[in-house]
Amino acid sequence: MTQEKRKQFVGSVAQEVVDRIALGNKVSLLADMAIARMANKKVWAEPDRSGLAKEATRGQLNTYQGQPRKLILKSTLSPGDIVMLTAAVRDLHLTYPGMFLTDVRTSCPHLWESNPYITPLSAHDPDALAVNCQYPLVNRSNQLPYHFIHAYRMFLNNELGLSIQPHAFKGDIHLRPEEKEWVSQVQEITGQQMRFWIIVSGGKRDFTNKLWDPARFQKVVDHFRGEITFVQVGEEQHNHPPLDGVINLLGKTDLRQMVRLMYHADGVVCGTSFPMHLAAAVETKPVPPHMWRIALLRCGRLLAKQNFGAWRW
Repeated sequence: MTQEKRKQFVGSVAQEVVDRIALGNKVSLLADMAIARMANKKVWAEPDRSGLAKEATRGQLNTYQGQPRKLILKSTLSPGDIVMLTAAVRDLHLTYPGMFLTDVRTSCPHLWESNPYITPLSAHDPDALAVNCQYPLVNRSNQLPYHFIHAYRMFLNNELGLSIQPHAFKGDIHLRPEEKEWVSQVQEITGQQMRFWIIVSGGKRDFTNKLWDPARFQKVVDHFRGEITFVQVGEEQHNHPPLDGVINLLGKTDLRQMVRLMYHADGVVCGTSFPMHLAAAVETKPVPPHMWRIALLRCGRLLAKQNFGAWRW
């Protein structure tokens, strides 16, 4: 970047901040500092006229005076990872209100339904920057004191020259008002309105250290027999040994049904898995405080109440 173009860029971004403040749109000091740093250190990205959204390289971000930046975030990872990506998108927009238009291309589109931070963008928009989202922070999870909630946020900061700040210790899954009015899948099966806990006795076969002995899950069910109704869930192609004395929904919930089931559930017993992330990300159905949703990890350790953290490395 030439010295002249750098000055123009810094001046245009600074003027945009002034304009936004004049219009009553509060821009945090951290956001202002991040914009200035991006202006001083990152490379100007000229519009791509090839007819496709540009693939991001480190530090590139389309910047147009007075116009929101367009991002298309991509990921083909598992549902639990996508839940954590929803947190980064929320934090991006809360840190930089009105400054981004964000769309996603992920393996789990149902997890983005009703998300207020998503704007449909064309893959052929030459002004959109496509980012293949990763979380390299996981490779240092034994050395650094970071929770998974920070991983995508820190990745985007590094790739795009931003300073996205965390705003909540959970993912960001939304339900439509009418979804909250629907009866639970458990009530559809039993014909009764009842309270229940979700239980997950297994999981994927890729990281087996996340799994717990199914016999121990069965002991949990047996211990609370007559007091707690357990609903067993899990993908049919994964390793989920059936439990006795539960309502069996193995292979019977798609992602959106799982979101709604979590909304109605009082608690979750599971390993480090998608349901654990989801339990934190989905709002709790209005109930008295003593019935707030809780989640138990495979070791039986109480993780927290209601809005608990969504990852334990």
